[in-house]
Amino acid sequence: MPEPQQLAAEPRARFGNRVKSLRRNARIPVNLVVPGGESQPLQVDEHSMAAYVRNHGRTGLVELQIEGERQLALVDDVDIHPVTRRLLHVVFRHVDAGTAVTAEVPLEYVDTSPADARSDLFVVRMLDSLNLNGLPRQIPAVVQVSLENLVDAGDAVYAGDVELAEGVTLITDPGALLAHVERSRLATEDEELDEEELLEELEVEPEES
Repeated sequence: MPEPQQLAAEPRARFGNRVKSLRRNARIPVNLVVPGGESQPLQVDEHSMAAYVRNHGRTGLVELQIEGERQLALVDDVDIHPVTRRLLHVVFRHVDAGTAVTAEVPLEYVDTSPADARSDLFVVRMLDSLNLNGLPRQIPAVVQVSLENLVDAGDAVYAGDVELAEGVTLITDPGALLAHVERSRLATEDEELDEEELLEELEVEPEES
């Protein structure tokens, strides 16, 4: 993982309905969960946070600058308005650079599956994230999954097939299905009809005695 992006944050004194005034001033409420489970209310610049989410996704490592102090944190949760797509709230989790953590990392499916070029097949993507464990600076912001070996019906790629950097451990079940190839319903129906027609052609009428 590249060096964490720095993000300025300030203590927040507005809660509940009063946070609407923050958003009117291009600030959004965030919380930093510290060891022990306590949550520190903060506020950050909306445009800076939106740029981070746009470039790095909804998870990742951030260095929060709070009143002159630096806090290393993982983005744990991002709440986005379903209509306006504006950020509503972000939760950060404080981490120690030398202590392994478990994080949910999004998947990015790359490379074109040969099955996609066929009208009788299609690729089904089952998962959109994996749980990984490692030092905060080792955990990737995204995990790429190649689909280039998905050629025919039944071909699949599993969580255990993903290559991870040294020091990063897969927590998700290695047998978890990430993507697989299925035969289209129309193709299956056509095959069944062809089989029925073949049986009819091969059918022999009984001889009269």
